[in-house]
Amino acid sequence: MANEFDRDEFERWLRDQPKQVAVVLAARSALRVYPVFVTLLDARPDDARDFTKSILLPQLRAIAASWLAGTWPSHEADRAAADAARAARAAADAADAARAADAADAADAAAANRRAS
Repeated sequence: MANEFDRDEFERWLRDQPKQVAVVLAARSALRVYPVFVTLLDARPDDARDFTKSILLPQLRAIAASWLAGTWPSHEADRAAADAARAARAAADAADAARAADAADAADAAAANRRAS
């Protein structure tokens, strides 16, 4: 049986580790989400190209740049990580706006159907 996770103990352990350990753990955690994205893309293949271009690639770039900056720090790597993070945030904001627009369109269509009935 697996031991229960103790967040406080983990945080104490992590404070005693080199910065690179935290960077690797954060990058691995972020990458563990990608199989979920693949499942979503399989379910909606028409959206795959746009989703890949606007969400997946900027997120992967942000993860890779952050990993690079944390593992081999330099001014250029820090700047690349910051640029990638901004691009990933912009992609996420754009995706949120697109989902909101889709929801508004669906609400309009439902209201039109209701009026027509």
